[in-house]
Amino acid sequence: MKGKPKKKHIQLDIERMKAIVFEKRSTIRRLARELNVSKRHIDRWVQEGVIKPYTNQIKPELTFTNKLQRLKFSLNAIVLDRDVNQLKFTTMHNIVHIYEKWFYMKRTCERYYMIPGE
Repeated sequence: MKGKPKKKHIQLDIERMKAIVFEKRSTIRRLARELNVSKRHIDRWVQEGVIKPYTNQIKPELTFTNKLQRLKFSLNAIVLDRDVNQLKFTTMHNIVHIYEKWFYMKRTCERYYMIPGE
């Protein structure tokens, strides 16, 4: 009894994978295009453990000058109430806060597909 012929599995070319820059390994589609294979092959290699997805959390930090500007802004908002002899914050109903990091931030999490041990 004859069955359907099985397709041969394509082997991953490790040297070719290492030659691809990390920005082009961020999605399965992009990696498949660079290796000239189908997305299914990449998915199968991920399931078999030949390729592993790694995630990288990006945590933006404030520079020293940014921290200093925030401190100056906060100190300018404090006034002395002479009636009660206490420090109070001024009302900030007419101030809109827009964080600069929202405009320049990339994704909060980046994923790359790498060979184990890379």
